Amino acid sequence: MKKKFISKKEVSLLEFLKENLAFIPIASIKKQLSLGEIKVNSKKEKRNILLKNGDEIEIFLPKALSKNETYPKVIYADENILAVDKPKLCDVENHLVNFFVMDYPSLMPIHRLDTNTTGIVLFALNESAYHELLKAFKEKRVQKIYEAKVFGHLKQKKATLNGYLKKDAQNSFVKISSNPKSDYKEIITEYEVLEEFEIKGEKITCLKLSPITGRTHQLRAHLAHIGHPILGDMKYGNSSLNKQLSLKYQQLRAVSITFFEMESSLKYLNNLLISA
Repeated sequence: MKKKFISKKEVSLLEFLKENLAFIPIASIKKQLSLGEIKVNSKKEKRNILLKNGDEIEIFLPKALSKNETYPKVIYADENILAVDKPKLCDVENHLVNFFVMDYPSLMPIHRLDTNTTGIVLFALNESAYHELLKAFKEKRVQKIYEAKVFGHLKQKKATLNGYLKKDAQNSFVKISSNPKSDYKEIITEYEVLEEFEIKGEKITCLKLSPITGRTHQLRAHLAHIGHPILGDMKYGNSSLNKQLSLKYQQLRAVSITFFEMESSLKYLNNLLISA
């Protein structure tokens, strides 16, 4: 797979690729550079040169630089929407947009996933689809399903969690309350137990999650609030258990999106299930 990027500032080649391919270890990028698998303005380059504004960079990415590396991949595309499977160490606004913008110049993200949450991210490919999709998300006509591994075994195998969330944007953190409070917004999370098991003596549960409301960090914070934090969550989780199990990234994945009662030019999406 070849990917092209355009530099918008003066920066070294390796620094540029490190910024745009954060989900790939810098050692692997350096290897591609040494092999001559990187071009700058159509010329093979093996040196860490200084890029200028407007330079075109092309890098060849084999199916796997190592067995642990994954790339963003398209799982659905038509004239209106693009659905992408996002890996960890990858944010939507910068990494995903930059990764696909040469192939889809007009792509616009409809929703976000945390940097280390993997799975489906949806983009619009034109203004009409963008506004229709935003409206559908607001009116809860798009259902997102997640899967997560959490610490502990839950007493109820299927339940709806209700709570209240306050966002601290400055510190990129949210607080959860079981009761209404000033400046807190209602959150609703449905879960269903899929599997229970143990890892190194620790009880673990795999959950299917459906966020009825879509607040920042809702799933991560809500599960931590009820005493079942997501494995690997370094912000809301159990740091000692994460360290004990050598977990660095939250085990949370957006596995599907389904469309309902879509309108206008997106009616053809009704009941369409996109899975990652």
